[in-house]
Amino acid sequence: MSAQKASRITLTINGKRLSSMPGPTIDLGGTQRDPMTGDNPDDTGFTEKTMHSEIVVDVMLDANTKLKDIKDAVGITAVAKLDTGQEYLVQDAWVAKTLKVTGGAGKYSLTLNGPPAQEL
Repeated sequence: MSAQKASRITLTINGKRLSSMPGPTIDLGGTQRDPMTGDNPDDTGFTEKTMHSEIVVDVMLDANTKLKDIKDAVGITAVAKLDTGQEYLVQDAWVAKTLKVTGGAGKYSLTLNGPPAQEL
């Protein structure tokens, strides 16, 4: 058993590694189970639905960054690699939210959604 715990996520978008700030997150998506309870306490169960994946990351912003190209992007291939070796692939992702630029911090916030992530 390895003592190392996941502490870093490296993101690659369409083959290009992002200059991401510490703290990116990935929600793998997949099956979500919602509880269901009837009038009788013994009547409990759940329903299932498929949820999208979500990647949220702050990216360093410089003069070469084309924000319009990023905000309009669809059909993205995203790979999230944890420093413990796990890798997750999200194919055909899209930019889900408007880009938020943080003045003084030299970064913008990027949110991608897509089908559930696949473990590589």
